[in-house]
Amino acid sequence: MQLESWSQPARGLREYFRRVARVCGSGEAFSVRLERPLTGYIPLEERVAAFPDIDVALVWDERTGWRSVLEPAGSKDLVTLSYLPGSVCPPAEEVAEFAANPGAGAPQPAARNAEDALDLLSQYAVVRLLPLVR
Repeated sequence: MQLESWSQPARGLREYFRRVARVCGSGEAFSVRLERPLTGYIPLEERVAAFPDIDVALVWDERTGWRSVLEPAGSKDLVTLSYLPGSVCPPAEEVAEFAANPGAGAPQPAARNAEDALDLLSQYAVVRLLPLVR
């Protein structure tokens, strides 16, 4: 199932990622997928000291929440470093703290309550259109 592109949950997903990417120092660099399960990706500027030549990113999905990953060059496989415990959609500032120390999370995804990611994401939907900042 795919969300309608301008539905409230889809707009909320994009706005949530926009906020997280901004506070993580990635600017507007992010991508989201509107097919269920919903997923998203944010590349990080900072590298992990133990792996100075490997790109690091944050990956999110509606079932497991946020995880930090390594992106080895020449490989399509991501290597999970750790998961952010707690809510599937924590505040952007909490995700930024996790991004600052990507290996310090949990080794496994948290056991989630029956949180409805669509409801949580809908809270981030921009209700009115805002002018583009250039």
